Amino acid sequence: MSRTKLAVVALGALLALACSQAGDKDEAPGQATGSPAVSAGSSTPATTKSSAPEVAPSVLESRGIPPYPDAATEAAFASDMNAINPLIIGKKEPRSIVNRGRDQCRDIGSRPNDRPWLIDRTNKRFTAPGYSEGFGLGTAEKILDAVHARLCPSYPMKKA
Repeated sequence: MSRTKLAVVALGALLALACSQAGDKDEAPGQATGSPAVSAGSSTPATTKSSAPEVAPSVLESRGIPPYPDAATEAAFASDMNAINPLIIGKKEPRSIVNRGRDQCRDIGSRPNDRPWLIDRTNKRFTAPGYSEGFGLGTAEKILDAVHARLCPSYPMKKA
């Protein structure tokens, strides 16, 4: 395959990956399952099973998704979720819940003054076995506030 064709194929794959909205809810925002993750402040991919191309942090930021938090913030966010309801994380890896939170940050950025909509989106996004419709609006509101406080505090958002 010529270099030009290879470059076109690679660019197409990157664009498809960056634009994809489908996939597992537990995958990193803007990434396909199994693709390398990039930790905040690093351009080195984390070790994963796949060598699929990573989504550049600038692409994620342009979509309103904040960078992956440091380990202390990840642990604090997981602790917040466990305090709200231990089933939010359940048997999932905390990383999957952080990624759902980062997706929620995108919604906060897009509609910061529409708190009822944000609570509804949070309720639909944070699900678990036995809670396929979410944990309820009261719990969703607590999750939303924890997401905002821990993962995207610089994003404006209307308070209750």
